[in-house]
Amino acid sequence: FFFQAEDGIRDFCLSRGLGDVYKRQVLAFALRPLPLSLRKLAQAPREKLETKMYFVGLLVMENKMKQVTPNIIHLLNKADIRTVMITGDNALTAISVGRQSGIIKPNQRIYLGDIGERSPSRVETHSIEWQDYDFAEQTLDPDTLSPNRSMLTHLHATVSPLHFSNYLEENPPFSRIDSKERTPLTIPKPKIDPMTTIGATSAKETEDYILCVTGRAMSVIQKQKELGILPHDYYERFISKAQIFARMHPDQKALLVTYFQERDAVVGMCGDGANDCSALKAADVGVSLSEAEASIAAPFTSKVQDISCIVTLLQEGRASLVSSFQAFKYTTVYSQIQFLSLLVLHYVHSDFTDWEYFYTDLMLFFPLSILMNCTLPAERLSSAQPSSNLLSFQMIASILGEIMISFGFQLGSIAWLFRFPPAGFVSCASLSNHSNHDEKAIGCYENTVMFFLVLFQYLGTFFAFNVSKPFRKSMLTNLRLTFTSILAVGFSLMLLIKPPEFLGSLFKLVELPLEWRFQLICIGSLNVAAIFIFEKKILAYLANLIQRK
Repeated sequence: FFFQAEDGIRDFCLSRGLGDVYKRQVLAFALRPLPLSLRKLAQAPREKLETKMYFVGLLVMENKMKQVTPNIIHLLNKADIRTVMITGDNALTAISVGRQSGIIKPNQRIYLGDIGERSPSRVETHSIEWQDYDFAEQTLDPDTLSPNRSMLTHLHATVSPLHFSNYLEENPPFSRIDSKERTPLTIPKPKIDPMTTIGATSAKETEDYILCVTGRAMSVIQKQKELGILPHDYYERFISKAQIFARMHPDQKALLVTYFQERDAVVGMCGDGANDCSALKAADVGVSLSEAEASIAAPFTSKVQDISCIVTLLQEGRASLVSSFQAFKYTTVYSQIQFLSLLVLHYVHSDFTDWEYFYTDLMLFFPLSILMNCTLPAERLSSAQPSSNLLSFQMIASILGEIMISFGFQLGSIAWLFRFPPAGFVSCASLSNHSNHDEKAIGCYENTVMFFLVLFQYLGTFFAFNVSKPFRKSMLTNLRLTFTSILAVGFSLMLLIKPPEFLGSLFKLVELPLEWRFQLICIGSLNVAAIFIFEKKILAYLANLIQRK
C-alpha cells in the first residue's frame, strides 16, 4: 500500500478510478500487487515499486480552524500588519482556510499559480500558469502579473462563488435524498446587471486581487530569479501580491522569510512543526505554537495553541520598546540638566547641598525612572509603529532640544536674580570671599533659586517623556507611578511655597520673599510649558518635515 497527498498520487497511479475526486483535500491511497518474496522486495528500489499502482480510495480528515483565528487576523489587518500563509498543505485547502480566517478579504480575486502538466523540462523555459480560482477563464499576464482585460467582460455571465454558496445554504443538495430517485442539482442564474458588473470588474477586480503559488511554481521563480531572467519588476510585484504559499518545503519557508526581510520588512513567523524550524530561526520574531521541536529554534514559545499570542507579543514588545527609549531619554536629560546646573552654580561660587542631591537623586529620579516603565501595554493594537532606532533624528533632537531649553532657563533665572534681586540679597561670590577658604557657598539665593528651578525641569521632562497612547495605557492606570508623581509634585511645591522650619534648615534654603516665590513659580511653569510644546508639537512638525523631504 502507498499513501500520498491527493494532488500528488496521480503521478504514481494508472488513470483508472481517479476521475476528478483527487482534487479534494484528503489523503489518497493506492496499491500494487507484488509477486515477489520478502527478500527480493527488500532489495528492490523504491522508484520501481511505486509505479503503475491502482487507486484504492480517499481518507478524509478534518482539522477545524480555531474560533479565535478570524478575530486575530482581523486585529492584525486593522493594525496594517500583513498576514501571509506559508503551508505545506494543498493550495485549495490553503485558499479555503485563507477565506475563512480573513487573510483573503471578501470578494477579493485569487489567482492560483502552478506549473502546467506539459511544461518543458528546463527551468529556464518553464511558464507558470496563473488562473482565477473561481473563474478558470480569467488569467494573469505571465510577464506583468496583471489580469488580462480581454477576459473581464465574460465574468458578468458567470455564477459568482458567493451566489453559489448562498444557494447551497438554502437548498442542501444531499439531505434526505432517496438513493433510487436522485434529483439533479440546478442552480438558478443570478440576476446581474451586465453594465454594473462589467464596470465593477474592470475598475476594482483588476487591482484587488492576490496570488496563491505552489511550491513547484515557487521553485521556478526562485531559480529564474537567480539566473536573472525574470521580467522587470516581476519579483517585486509577485512578493507584494502573493498571500498564500502552498506545498512549501521547509527550506522554501526559510527562503521566503529572507525575501521579505530583503524588502526592509520586520518578519514574524509562527509554526508548530519540525518543518517550521528553519523559518522560525530565520525570522526576526519566531513564535513556536508547540513545546516540541519548533520550540528549540524559536525564541518565543506559546503555551496557548493558537495565534492569539501574536497580538500579545506585539503589544508587549511595542510597549517595552517605548518604555526603554523613554527611560533612556529621561536618564540622559536628567543627568545633563544636573550637570549644567552645577556649571552655573560653580560659576557663581555655589553648589547643591547634600540633602538637595539626596532628594533629587534618590527620592525623585530613582523611583520615577523605575515606575515609568511599569505601565501596561495598550489593549488596542495600533497601526502606528514605534521607532526602533536609538540614534534617530527624533531621539537626538528631543534630547538636545530639552537640554538647550533647560540650560536657557537656568541662565535666565540667574540673570533675572541679578537683574531684579530681592531685598537683602547677598551673592554667593561675596559669601565665598568673606569665608577665607575655597569652599563653595551653599546657603545662598543662587543655590535656592537653581534648586527650585531644576525641580520644575526634572518633573516637566518626566511628564513630557512619559508616553502613553497608542502603545501603552494611560499613566493613571499605573497606580504606583501616579501616587509617586503626585507625592513628588506636592512635596516640591511645599518646599517652594512654605517649607517647615526643620526642612528649610536641613536643605539650607534661603527664605525668599513672597513676590519672588511667585515669580519662580511663573518661570518654572513657563519652562515646563516650553518642554511640552517642543516635545509634542515642534518635534513632531520637524519629524514630518524631514520625512517629506
